[in-house]
Amino acid sequence: STFAAVPPANKRVDASDMLICRGNGNPELVGRGHFPTQSMPEVVFPDTMIAARIPATRMDHAFVERFWACAAVRNQIQSVARTTNGTFKVNQTALESVRLLDPPLVLQERFGERIAGVSRLAGWQQASLAELDALFAALQHRAFRGEL
Repeated sequence: STFAAVPPANKRVDASDMLICRGNGNPELVGRGHFPTQSMPEVVFPDTMIAARIPATRMDHAFVERFWACAAVRNQIQSVARTTNGTFKVNQTALESVRLLDPPLVLQERFGERIAGVSRLAGWQQASLAELDALFAALQHRAFRGEL
């Protein structure tokens, strides 16, 4: 569908913005944040999200994303989340109060590289597991048909 007015640039998906869930009925999901994998100027994020512009020259995005998900930060977010009708919400002011570690950028980048390596290994393991499951299903099928 089309918009009645052209959405502003600050509402378009940008890879520099960590998109944060502003509200949810599940307190475990409110305040969750992720960086998009790429900028998408033709895509507008909804008003249920808050965009936190974090320049990669200041903080490594993989580091920020992982740290944002850790218990220490989650506890801070949940402590500032409010509900009036069963929907837990946070606003920009509340999120600005969240305290983050700020190690040197080189350490953040090293951490990000290790996270990427672990993610690649996890992907390979998932692919191997899928192959093993398919192989087992084929063997099982042949066994029940008496072909083994």
